[in-house]
Amino acid sequence: MKIRHTQLVYLAIFSLALLTAAAQTAGIDEALLAKANAGDATAEVLVGQSFAADKGVVPDLKQAAAWYRKAAEQGDAGAQGALGVLPKK
Repeated sequence: MKIRHTQLVYLAIFSLALLTAAAQTAGIDEALLAKANAGDATAEVLVGQSFAADKGVVPDLKQAAAWYRKAAEQGDAGAQGALGVLPKK
């Protein structure tokens, strides 16, 4: 079975995306990240704080906002407040 050039390109892009995502969260506790990925609002806030406050990961305000937003959509008041004061860049 021949693999087409396009399929190899897609595979390479997908692999790179996975590696980038893993590298971005490498400093976050795996159990905490698993809870956040499962939808635990408290864990989502903590992951957001990690990205906002340079706690074990490279600061990334877009990632912080994304995690805060997930928790805020579940009604977490702390996440809603954090979104309100997060610097807009």
